[in-house]
Amino acid sequence: MAKVADGSEIGGKDQSNSKIKTPYDVREEINSLFALKSDGTGKLKFGDKLNEDLSPLENDEAVKNISTKIDRLKSAGFETIKQEMEKLIQEFDKKNPELSGKEFSFQYIYPFINISAGYKEAFENISKTFEQLHPRLKLSVFHTTNKDDPKFQALRTGGANATELVSW
Repeated sequence: MAKVADGSEIGGKDQSNSKIKTPYDVREEINSLFALKSDGTGKLKFGDKLNEDLSPLENDEAVKNISTKIDRLKSAGFETIKQEMEKLIQEFDKKNPELSGKEFSFQYIYPFINISAGYKEAFENISKTFEQLHPRLKLSVFHTTNKDDPKFQALRTGGANATELVSW
């Protein structure tokens, strides 16, 4: 829930006697994630223990004894999603034979100059995690130290990245 304070009142006619008063009260539900089946017919089931929605608590539990950073980035449903991604890409290749075998490239624009070493490492690990989901998924991160870089300016302030700069 971007841009919503976790302590703000939800509101409603029963606010005074409701057990749920703030987004924080339902944080597990609000922040739960799901994936769709590759054929678009509904939510993907993550097995007998996890069902269709993965809460932050379930994801934390799945990685609590894992030490590598890349494996800690994976959701509790990673292997199920990986299988579904393979089906999705196979179907894509059937419908688009001219693109079969080509990479699916995504670029994230880091919206500030002088990216820290910690962020650089994190983005590299995220990119490797994408590739483990499917080898044809390629994520790169554009960053610069030059505030006047035309690509940086166009994507940061021109709206091409589908975000808005907001003030406090």
